[in-house]
Amino acid sequence: MKKLFDSLVRLLYPHVCLLCGADLVEGEEQVCLVCRSDLPYTRMHLEPDNRLEQLFWGQVPIQRATALFYFEKGGMVQKLLHQLKYKDNREMGVLLGRCLGEEIAGSPVAEADCIVPVPLHPRRQKLRGYNQSRLIADGMAEVLHLPVADGVLKRVRANETQTHKNAFERWRNSESLFAVGERESLAGRRVLLVDDVVTTGATFTASAKALLQIPNIQINCASVAMAI
Repeated sequence: MKKLFDSLVRLLYPHVCLLCGADLVEGEEQVCLVCRSDLPYTRMHLEPDNRLEQLFWGQVPIQRATALFYFEKGGMVQKLLHQLKYKDNREMGVLLGRCLGEEIAGSPVAEADCIVPVPLHPRRQKLRGYNQSRLIADGMAEVLHLPVADGVLKRVRANETQTHKNAFERWRNSESLFAVGERESLAGRRVLLVDDVVTTGATFTASAKALLQIPNIQINCASVAMAI
């Protein structure tokens, strides 16, 4: 009976890869192993002074930074992030977080005491229903066995969308976006700051500047994707 029920569910709700449409087999989640292997991994966690880390030079003193994938408009990574941000596919956030956690496990980027997701403004989070960075952090926490320190970093100003802004406009748009509460809880700790996509590094930098008000804090950064 269970096999018959599973077959009916599969017929009514096709379990297919979001990228290529192929049927998923046991153990595959949302993306088949073939497409997953074809995704544009950066391997930046293996490269000190990588492109992402260079975005922080002269801005804020972070320790290490990495992105899981390269982001290209119209590419596979954009399709996955679109599912997460605009299609209410919350499981995608956790899945991407697990992938990111698996990629950096054992590397210097993962040397942290807790994970801090970049927050949304409360109004935007209410509209969306969730913070995609928190879902990514939850997936990473499953793999890295680190607590998620949500709520320590707060977004105090609702910035405009960054989508159509140039680099300078992105930086101006991200000024004074964040504040920190409960500073004592992270004093002297190593935190892993997490976001979904990094373009110019403006949001990461603004987040890090707020966190650096905490005494003796050390910051690593990780994102699912970095724009090419």
